Amino acid sequence: MNLEEYLEALESEEEPTDLKPGEESEWLEFTELNVPSGRFVIFDPLVGDEPYDGLVINVPEGCYRLLIKLLMTDEGWIFSRLRIFLPSEEPSLGKVLGETWTDVAMTGVCDHQALSPYIGNANMWERIQDEIYKVYPLGTINIDPTSQATMPVINSGHGDGTFPVYELISDSVRVGAEVEFATPE
Repeated sequence: MNLEEYLEALESEEEPTDLKPGEESEWLEFTELNVPSGRFVIFDPLVGDEPYDGLVINVPEGCYRLLIKLLMTDEGWIFSRLRIFLPSEEPSLGKVLGETWTDVAMTGVCDHQALSPYIGNANMWERIQDEIYKVYPLGTINIDPTSQATMPVINSGHGDGTFPVYELISDSVRVGAEVEFATPE
């Protein structure tokens, strides 16, 4: 089953038959993220207009792949993991870099520099937040048509909370990060 089929099942409240409670899906393609600054931030984009409360990750400049995993629980499906990495790499999970949090059950990822014009500008930030509500439970927001900067957003597992963020490494170089919203345990 691909991501679109899983999402259709979520929306229609059908239960896909391939996983049982406590089991995760395979990695599913979500989207891409351009990171020209060499830094991306993982944060709650629906809290205030100061997104730098999130975790900033230093990485090589480039276009990153975003993959997700879904977890079947007794109550239904949730997003359990978000992986952001260079597509030319096959990364392995490294150390915990820190954690990210959310107060409204949504997590965003964006090039750190692309958010600069929005800091302290409540009107501009409110427009982005309105767009996020339109794509719930996941999607990609175009935050700057001129630079084509985007911000993928995803519902964070069971909801609000703090979540560990792991380094993804290849040949001892950080090539991305993985957010763990929920585990099969």
